Amino acid sequence: MMAPACDGRPRFHNATPLVTGLLSLWSEPFRSALPREAAARLPEQFPRLRLRDLADSEALRARYLAPSGRAGPASCRGEMVLVATR
Repeated sequence: MMAPACDGRPRFHNATPLVTGLLSLWSEPFRSALPREAAARLPEQFPRLRLRDLADSEALRARYLAPSGRAGPASCRGEMVLVATR
């Protein structure tokens, strides 16, 4: 899922004009965004779900790229991964 950028729009926070143009060309628009706090509460709306993890791009970079030696800057700021189980 996507967190809103500081202007409130659903987009990569660090998107270059090239990335924005390619996403548009490929018909890959972001239609909505959810603040991190609201995303963390999302499983509460479904009584059978339990939040297991909510990781943003920095957490994913630290968890997966850094240990493999590819710890450059996060490339998709604003993106989040939510994992919930029953």
